[in-house]
Amino acid sequence: MTQKRNHMLSRLVRGGIGGVVATSAMSAVLVAADKAGFMEQPPPRRITKFFMPRPPTPKPVIDVATLISHFGYGILAGAVFGGVSRKPTLAKGTAYGTALWAASYEGWIPALRIMPPAHRDRKDRALAMVVAHLVYGAVLAAALRRIGPRHPKGQPKQEGSRDYVI
Repeated sequence: MTQKRNHMLSRLVRGGIGGVVATSAMSAVLVAADKAGFMEQPPPRRITKFFMPRPPTPKPVIDVATLISHFGYGILAGAVFGGVSRKPTLAKGTAYGTALWAASYEGWIPALRIMPPAHRDRKDRALAMVVAHLVYGAVLAAALRRIGPRHPKGQPKQEGSRDYVI
């Protein structure tokens, strides 16, 4: 039982690490989309501001809170994917990214009235968010493959060897 628990913990940690890498790549897409004028206000910032206390919070505080919450969400989502996906592939990763986008931008975000549902939002922002989530999922799957187990499947780990490569 302990070995299974350790294996699951390792998969969750790898997923969280992959989530950092994937969120970084996704953030690059969001910055580019914002610079191209697609965003008006990037969704991670709008979501963070929604949860900030009133009266208005200073911009530097919102900037830091947005960064922390965006990466926190990405790490958590990466850990979930790492925990459930035994063989992360590009197809699984992009499907996962698409599912995260749909659950967020057609689900809980409009339900809380933070933003309109994606199908009613600005087309350029909606498209940018889909692309950003596809990038997130693809990079997440690639990162998990890169930091996967070192020893061949079915082979016992040799005494003193490291389990994972980063």
